[in-house]
Amino acid sequence: MLIGFISVLYLRMSSSQAAHTGCLLLVIGASGVGKDSILSAVNRRFANHPQIHFLKRVITRPCNPDDEVHDSLTEELFIQALKRGEFAVSWQANDNYYGLPQHAREKIEDGMVVVANGSRGALEAIRAAFPKIEVVLIVARADTVQQRLTSRTRDSAEQIVKRLQRNTELDIKSLQRHTVIDNDGPLQDAVDALSDHLIALLPN
Repeated sequence: MLIGFISVLYLRMSSSQAAHTGCLLLVIGASGVGKDSILSAVNRRFANHPQIHFLKRVITRPCNPDDEVHDSLTEELFIQALKRGEFAVSWQANDNYYGLPQHAREKIEDGMVVVANGSRGALEAIRAAFPKIEVVLIVARADTVQQRLTSRTRDSAEQIVKRLQRNTELDIKSLQRHTVIDNDGPLQDAVDALSDHLIALLPN
């Protein structure tokens, strides 16, 4: 499996702790590493599993089915929802607001593994909101990421440069703390690696 840079002790402890109760499986990674493609494939594989819930983020940008599938709100409606306490955690990145819905906590309390698309920059806030959490970092080479960002035509050249710089800074802090899946090879290898990690979190 293409899982590297794993702290074995940390993985065994956290998986054991999560094995008898629900938890949040947070998948993080830079734009362009293929995180959404991996999550979509894993979602299709486990869509009907009674102990797994795939959580949709709420974002203040339109949803593109070819990109990440999320729930969209205008900035005004997002702030209103935030004031009503509808988010377990929220953050800002790339000129947008992001939020994980409050019902994720209820699913976890019911013993489910909730799979969510996260953010490296908001990781500490998400940890504070979800004490029972497993983090998986998706990575890819810088040239691979740049090629993917350019092909999707969502960002300008200047925005891509800024994203790549930010990626380097955040990944240096993250690589030694989390399970890492390398998505430079075939997509199916990364999908299988995340699926194996998810299965390990389910109660026996």
